[in-house]
Amino acid sequence: MNNKIKFFIFLFLIFAFITSVYGSPIIGSSANTIKGKSFMFEGHFFYNSYTKRYDFNNEEWIQFPTGHSYVSMGFLSQIYYGIFDYLTIRLSLPMLMKNRDYGTSQKSTGIGDVYFDFKHRIVEGRDFIPTISWCGGARFPTGDKDTDPQLGDGSIDGLIGLLVTEELVFLKSHISCGYWYNGKVDGNDIPDMFFYNATLEYPLPAQFAMVGEANGNVVGSGVDQKYVFELCPGLTNKSITGLILEASVKIPIKTRSELRYDYSPFVGLMYFF
Repeated sequence: MNNKIKFFIFLFLIFAFITSVYGSPIIGSSANTIKGKSFMFEGHFFYNSYTKRYDFNNEEWIQFPTGHSYVSMGFLSQIYYGIFDYLTIRLSLPMLMKNRDYGTSQKSTGIGDVYFDFKHRIVEGRDFIPTISWCGGARFPTGDKDTDPQLGDGSIDGLIGLLVTEELVFLKSHISCGYWYNGKVDGNDIPDMFFYNATLEYPLPAQFAMVGEANGNVVGSGVDQKYVFELCPGLTNKSITGLILEASVKIPIKTRSELRYDYSPFVGLMYFF
């Protein structure tokens, strides 16, 4: 066996090993579950500085006037527990701070809507067979809907979704999609949401991995339909045992919603214990 072949075999083994220790998108979710009787903490800081509002009558984005601003930021903490190797539950608690100034400053700070969900693995991936899981859960109106800006919408909501993860030699792919059924508040039916995410992970030297995600959602239908499609490049690092550091930025590509940011940083960590 010549040196060139040995070198390529060495690279193959290195990349295969690095790929095997990464298994999660930054913005979306993977089909993988954590080991039974184990915990994982995940936390992300996000910062949205909105710069445009949408004119639904003329179907165009309008830049904020000089001096107007709207900043929404927070920390999303999530605790996972593996009931079994194939069943993981999660509790998510968002802490929010919103500051809107359209000539008059309005601020709100506090807990957002808490949600609880589970992930059940139904197919364990091996030999080019993907890992497949389904998820379900509920969101509760713990965020104050009477503040301005609102910290929650006041409804009880239900979730169901499907997740697929495929591990190749040099690449990991993740696809997830789901449906949020939104309840009623004060007799008003809040539109439901369909969401999706597709992710590719590519290993890099020094325990880094490059992550590229396409992320989006669709709310409502017809002339009232709103949607978001964004690209989210990012990096992860696993130099410290049990700890994954993550950094990404959400860049809107095609959106139709009330507000829009130019970009949104999203940084955080995952810790297994």
